[in-house]
Amino acid sequence: MVRRRRRRRRPAGSAAADTPPAGRRRPSPQPPPAAGVGSGGAAVVAGGARRAAAPQRSPFPAAASHVAAGHALLSWSAGVWWVFAAATAVKLLLVPAYRSTDYDVHVHWLALTASTPLGAWYTDTSSRWGLDYPPLFALASRALAAVAEAFAIDGGSLVRLGGGGPAPSSPSAVLFMRGSVMAADAVLAAGTARLLTATLPRRRVAAGVAVTTAAAVLLHPGLLLVDHIHFQYNGLCLGVLLAAVAAAVEGAPVVAAVAAAAAFNLKHTLLPAALPLGVHLLAAGLGGEAGDGPTAAGGGGGGGGGSSVVSVCARAAHLGAIVISGADALVLPWLPFLASAPAGPAAAAAAIAARLVPTGRGLLHSYWAANAWAVVTAADRAACAAVRAAVGGKAGAGPGAEVGGGRWAAAASAAATAAVARLPPWAAALPRRAAAACVAAASSGAPSATGGVVGVAAPWALLPPVTPALAAAAAVVGAAPALGGLAAAAAAGGAPASARRLPGAVAAVGLAAFWWGYHVHEKAILLASVPLAVATAVTAARAVMRRGEGGEVPPRPPSARARAECRAYVWVALGGHWALLPLLPGPTEAVVKVVAVAGYAAVYLPRLWVLGGGGAWSTAAVVAYAVGMGVLEAYAGVGGGHAHLWGDAYPFVPLLLVSVYAAVGVAAAYGTLVWQDLWGEEEEEEEEEEENGGTAVRARGSDAKED
Repeated sequence: MVRRRRRRRRPAGSAAADTPPAGRRRPSPQPPPAAGVGSGGAAVVAGGARRAAAPQRSPFPAAASHVAAGHALLSWSAGVWWVFAAATAVKLLLVPAYRSTDYDVHVHWLALTASTPLGAWYTDTSSRWGLDYPPLFALASRALAAVAEAFAIDGGSLVRLGGGGPAPSSPSAVLFMRGSVMAADAVLAAGTARLLTATLPRRRVAAGVAVTTAAAVLLHPGLLLVDHIHFQYNGLCLGVLLAAVAAAVEGAPVVAAVAAAAAFNLKHTLLPAALPLGVHLLAAGLGGEAGDGPTAAGGGGGGGGGSSVVSVCARAAHLGAIVISGADALVLPWLPFLASAPAGPAAAAAAIAARLVPTGRGLLHSYWAANAWAVVTAADRAACAAVRAAVGGKAGAGPGAEVGGGRWAAAASAAATAAVARLPPWAAALPRRAAAACVAAASSGAPSATGGVVGVAAPWALLPPVTPALAAAAAVVGAAPALGGLAAAAAAGGAPASARRLPGAVAAVGLAAFWWGYHVHEKAILLASVPLAVATAVTAARAVMRRGEGGEVPPRPPSARARAECRAYVWVALGGHWALLPLLPGPTEAVVKVVAVAGYAAVYLPRLWVLGGGGAWSTAAVVAYAVGMGVLEAYAGVGGGHAHLWGDAYPFVPLLLVSVYAAVGVAAAYGTLVWQDLWGEEEEEEEEEEENGGTAVRARGSDAKED
């Protein structure tokens, strides 16, 4: 991979230090910003080669004054748990809200695990809601069923198999299930607190900084809508993944490998995160760090005595411990299910694989995820409509065609036919061949991709089909820039350097998997969005802590990679979160879902965009995109414009428009990170003299780190 990167060496001292280190001179003051460079952000000058010295507007505007005025300080953990308590109070108000069929699924899993032997959990066919999550989640369902049994929730109805009927929906049953999701979010809070403590230099900061940083993650609108209204347990699974990333950042690679395996055994759709975690853990294992301890203390690279046999053996043993621990934690939970299966381990493994990787469901979900395949499918259908009009009609279009009628369609068809008639014979034959291909695809007997059904839809008419293997290969190739950047950071600065990039790399690989994945659900955007929320919250908190008391010292802008992550998260939080709104179709939840997504965006994203240093053109693009999103929501969403204009006709068009438009935002986020990894200038992360593993941090005032 060719990477054009510029490394800049910076003084070891920082603007936040009381005094410069011994033997070092205090850095000279920075010159004033050049004319024309906008204030209030990390301005990118001359392609990002120079950092702007203008004062940076903090995403937490009152934080510096809080410190200067001697206001209360909080640890990161305290801030997280304060926000967790407030968020739980809000979630309690959502208990009576809409529940999707995922509620029925999880209730059935409680009854399944409580009523059938272990070996039958993955082979039971008494309901269409078969168990299709990995074994740790199955065991968690069994533990929750035991609690329901012990307290006789709803007379024990939650743990009785219902033969595929509706799940119990009494107030006590709903409250118990909703409460279990809220309780599981404690794992998300713990993982967030651990990761913030691992990545940020100070143990205690201004209360406003701690609370706002935690709120960026724990009040994540995607988690609020998907887990606490739609009904899932993503907070539990992502919390374990964040704990794994935190352990990796802290220099505990064995713990990180085991925690990551636990996350994958809770939800297998988190597996793309194994790629960046694997790159970092490989760097940690080969870096000569002799045991699980603070990564920052290792100093990176190879350490002393790297040429000796003892050092080589120690590194090999350390790497072996990481690999074996992770592999054991990944495989061992499956063994009881395989050993107890009546049909034998081989048959059980095949049945479980079919449940967890249902490739027979087709490339697209019934509601298209906002990824590349949604855009390509929409383009294929639009091209078919155009060529059918060009050859004089839409005969053979099939039951799924969404082409309009009336005078407008007739006029467009006549104009297209006249244009084709004026083409040379060889060129005029192309639309006819394309129209014949469209007719053949529509007549294949497969369900229409725009029919809103789960299954293998009719193939693309004008493009070759995409197989699961091809989609997986595209996802891996799409993740290569982020993995290459992580490996380059590890090669240059060892495990500490890759640790600083790890949360963002997990998000970037999650975006690649979402963009190119086969049969991806719209909810899978959370794998990219939540780690990116953490990474950008850390960047924003660093910007505040680098300001100093009273803000008298101009803060250093974040690194180029951190600025790119801020801009990417703005796009994800617009397009990716907005694409989740159709999951809640009822009018009762309309206000809640719009306020959750739009409120988070309005409060948090503008200042984050400024921190990311978006230029004039990119700022205009993101503003135009947000305005267009509002217009489209009025037409295809809560505004009901489509129904007013067309009634019950073309029911899939609103979902198609939302998927494709949201895919533009996801593509902008993905492209931002890929561009930075491939062609953006790479600046070394500037750190205060800090060691999260226990050594002192040089910092100003009472806001210094406390052990």
